[in-house]
Amino acid sequence: HLGSLLQPLGVQQLGYKCESLALLAMASRRQTVHSAAALNKLLELDSEAATFDSELASFKATLAAEDKTLEGLLETRNACRQWSGNLEKFQYVKVDSIITAELTTGKDEAKTKRKSLNRHCEELRTDMEKFMPAIEAAITALQKAAEE
Repeated sequence: HLGSLLQPLGVQQLGYKCESLALLAMASRRQTVHSAAALNKLLELDSEAATFDSELASFKATLAAEDKTLEGLLETRNACRQWSGNLEKFQYVKVDSIITAELTTGKDEAKTKRKSLNRHCEELRTDMEKFMPAIEAAITALQKAAEE
């Protein structure tokens, strides 16, 4: 029984089940189960944030390709717009849903991680804002070339 494992570690049981070894490891550092769950969720979100990095790199690679086409750039522009919406939803729904004020243990670590994730999202958003004019310029250039 999980409760009997956590009680000797000084962890309060709040009706949550530890679903992963990472959560159990965090709990063993004398964190409440609630705090460990929040930290575990932040670690999952950190991994999810990495997908935004790789997708942005893919968009940039499409723009840099020698054999880019108008159709490919239009698809990339649409994907960039969708990506921006997904990033906003990720930040404002998922990251901001992690409440750190109620945590008793691991509070500073969770606040730091959450701030880091929010900062990373803002950096990604800024990077995309700088990238979009380059996509638009490339689309315009290919459209003009097709007209000639």
